[in-house]
Amino acid sequence: MSTEWKVAAASVQGTSHIKRTQPCQDAHHWVVLGETTFVAAVADGAGSASLSEVGSSLAVETAVEAIADRQERLKNLQTEAQWLDFFHDVYELTLKVLETQADEMTVDKRELSTTLILTVATPDFIVTAQIGDGAVVIRDTELQVKGLTNPNVEEFLEFTTFLTSPTALDSIQIEFWKGRVTQVAMFSDGLQLIALKMPEGIPHAPFFVPLFQAISQETDMDELNRSLTAFLVSDRVTSRTDDDITLLLANLCHT
Repeated sequence: MSTEWKVAAASVQGTSHIKRTQPCQDAHHWVVLGETTFVAAVADGAGSASLSEVGSSLAVETAVEAIADRQERLKNLQTEAQWLDFFHDVYELTLKVLETQADEMTVDKRELSTTLILTVATPDFIVTAQIGDGAVVIRDTELQVKGLTNPNVEEFLEFTTFLTSPTALDSIQIEFWKGRVTQVAMFSDGLQLIALKMPEGIPHAPFFVPLFQAISQETDMDELNRSLTAFLVSDRVTSRTDDDITLLLANLCHT
């Protein structure tokens, strides 16, 4: 039996950003290593930071590339503590890249402030790490929808931790889940009030099930990406949130 990852993702400009002529400050990036290892990142640039769209884009690309460069090391990671050390290194490297970019642009690094969620998934496990808000939700082979990382109460109350925050590397939230995952959803905080029961951070299954069904059944990924973007800018979503939104969906196929 072989496996294959199908992925659809979109980052869209929130209605409040359109009104203020601000760019979309969200970003995402993903790659499949070999045939079985899915690596993805989602970032949400701080609304108050003047160059956060630069920070979020640079963060997701740097972090995914850093994980890909260390893919041989992934084979030896067996415990949550080992994964935490691994992700700490990735976040630290990503932060240094942001700091270098800020120096080159002669701005304070806070102007590139961004959250950053990372995921590594295989047919046997999924591990996620998070600084800031947003969340990761999965569905297993029993069709149970489960939350992995989620925004904590402080994030819900808008005291967001960014990668550039002084205590960011001490606040990494990590979850190592062994088992077979069928679908994964990663999203920025623009979807939190729709997708999660807050402040507990419990996934709202009726939101996710149709999305998971769509990516499990669709074979045309271009069409699914178009449909996903259309959904995120629809009245159904924008009537409940005016923030930028990123949603990344991944499905593990067994053939």
